[in-house]
Amino acid sequence: MGQFLQEIMEQPQAFERLLGNYVEKEHEGLIRTKYEFAKGVRNVIFTGMGSSYFAAHVAANFLNENGIAAFACEAGELLHYNIGGIRNDDLLIAVSQSGKTIEVKEIVKKLKGKITVVGVTNNEDSYLGRNCNILLPMYAGQEKMTTSKTYTNTIALLLILAETLVDDLSNTRKEELYQIPQFMQNLLTDWEIKIDPIVRFLENIPFLHLVSRGPSYATVMQSSVILKEAAHIYAEGLSGASFKHGPIEIVDSRHGAIVFAPRGRTLELNIKTAHELVNLGSSVVLISNTDESYQNNNLYQFTLPVVDEYLFPLLDIIPIEFLIVKIAQKKGLEPGALLVTQKGIVEE
Repeated sequence: MGQFLQEIMEQPQAFERLLGNYVEKEHEGLIRTKYEFAKGVRNVIFTGMGSSYFAAHVAANFLNENGIAAFACEAGELLHYNIGGIRNDDLLIAVSQSGKTIEVKEIVKKLKGKITVVGVTNNEDSYLGRNCNILLPMYAGQEKMTTSKTYTNTIALLLILAETLVDDLSNTRKEELYQIPQFMQNLLTDWEIKIDPIVRFLENIPFLHLVSRGPSYATVMQSSVILKEAAHIYAEGLSGASFKHGPIEIVDSRHGAIVFAPRGRTLELNIKTAHELVNLGSSVVLISNTDESYQNNNLYQFTLPVVDEYLFPLLDIIPIEFLIVKIAQKKGLEPGALLVTQKGIVEE
């Protein structure tokens, strides 16, 4: 078993460690963050690079939906163009798996002592871990390849934090979170039997669009990056709305798309997008948890368990990770290996 595949397989255990530290007991970092928030926060600002940035969109959506102003800003853009808009009554959630990402490091340097910085990292003994005001470890365990378990743990941790700020973590949400490791394990079992039909379905597609809305927009962005990074396939991620405003013109019989359509407020819009793509000749993989069957010659449907749409990104990324393994193997690449860059970029 290759390293990337092994790390994919470790996601249920990594998630259980996270639950043990943040749900079975209230983590000191959550208590301190809630205390700072109660002082009166203007904006909750999430920042990071790559998967750390993408994962933050789920929590930002949740906070905004519940009346708390929040947004995610890529660390490179925040550092050079947006940092002047941050005030001392904002709360900064800085996310870096390695804890040494150069853009995040420079932001923390500039804002240290001026604003409360919550550091979310998988490396407690890193620059971010040592220099933030409040530390929230990911507890994902060692990860050497393209992000997998750090990504899902980050989504869950930030969502737990967001729900704690809104009104504490409800018993219902706790029960839902405790179901996730088993749902993950079910996806991992006999994974090749589940994924091979998708590989065959997309076999002759030169590039892919990833499309969704809401929380699964995080999956769209993460998928588009790791497909390029780890499988060397061109993929572009767009929100459902952005895709309709121009890029849809590129669709023909050579086009392929993966549409993520969880049960939730934009389910029907995502399904509509999938049908429009099929009608234009695209080969579409629909990843959903709806009871309806939409499969036909140009649409392959991959069904996931029924979960809240804010938890769906914890599961919908797993088929993409396995797809990467298969594509990389067919190309003679080591799945998940970085050839040009490295984890935790330390120089701009």
